[in-house]
Amino acid sequence: MAEQEMMAGIETAVVECDPRELVLLEKNARYMKPETFRKLVENVKRDGVLTQLPFCVRDGERLKVLSGNHRVMAAIEAGLESVEVLVSKHELTPDRQRAIQLSHNAIVGEDDPLMLRALFDELGDVAWKAYSGLDDKVLDLMTKGATPPMGAQGLDVAFLTLAFLPGEKERMREALLEAADAGKDEAWLVPFALYDQTADMLDTTSLACEVRSMAVAFAHLVDVFGRHLGELKPEMAKNKGDFPLAVLFERSEVPRESARRVAKVLARYGDDPWEALETALARLEATPKKRARSIGSDASGVRPGEGGATPTRALHAKGVGG
Repeated sequence: MAEQEMMAGIETAVVECDPRELVLLEKNARYMKPETFRKLVENVKRDGVLTQLPFCVRDGERLKVLSGNHRVMAAIEAGLESVEVLVSKHELTPDRQRAIQLSHNAIVGEDDPLMLRALFDELGDVAWKAYSGLDDKVLDLMTKGATPPMGAQGLDVAFLTLAFLPGEKERMREALLEAADAGKDEAWLVPFALYDQTADMLDTTSLACEVRSMAVAFAHLVDVFGRHLGELKPEMAKNKGDFPLAVLFERSEVPRESARRVAKVLARYGDDPWEALETALARLEATPKKRARSIGSDASGVRPGEGGATPTRALHAKGVGG
């Protein structure tokens, strides 16, 4: 029944009437802030007409406004004696009326902040800028950090939503923040086939770990990735640019005491840890081979990691950089 009614389409006519005679909706999901409504009233008063026609249906001898209630109220507030409205020539069922009302509120486009700013800046007169309903403060907030939009139009895409339990949320948050830091101001596209591959990996992980939550399965995938970071080491020689320390050391964290010892040794070479490390490495590389061998062993001749001193302690004991 509904499909047949929609297929019939809607025939309309433009009718001129007194806005005070129109019936407004008792239940209207669309609201407008007082300051926004005042701007609308000012524009309608300045134009003397409604530049966007409200849509109405016949309600007995009167016309009921399905879309454009605020425009009608603004016309009344602005003192307009008559307005033009778009009226359906045929009676519409209550369900179709409600559907039209909701669709006019819900199906709206989104503004490109950068394009809004460009169009706003093209307005030469301050009065027209005020008429637009925008201002520099609002546009600055909208365009702050904005990048040219890349929508899904024309792309064959699929979306995957994951919900995380509180215990897993922080782990995933840290992982995603690390990924965000590595690729700021970048948009990545991957082959659509990877979507199916990702879904298969999640299913396999869910079955292997006997977990039903896809979020938990995703967390297990992250753990597996962490255990195989070392397999990315060959990329160090192939590519240029920065290289992640997590791959180099095959872990993203170190014991706190080890971190303190490393920091203490690096502090000998300067305040900046990275520059200090470069200086320490340069000095080690310049050390004669014989001295380098003595640095690599402790007093008992035991190599680091073979039951004797740790590498950090061995360096400290021999006074490297002292």
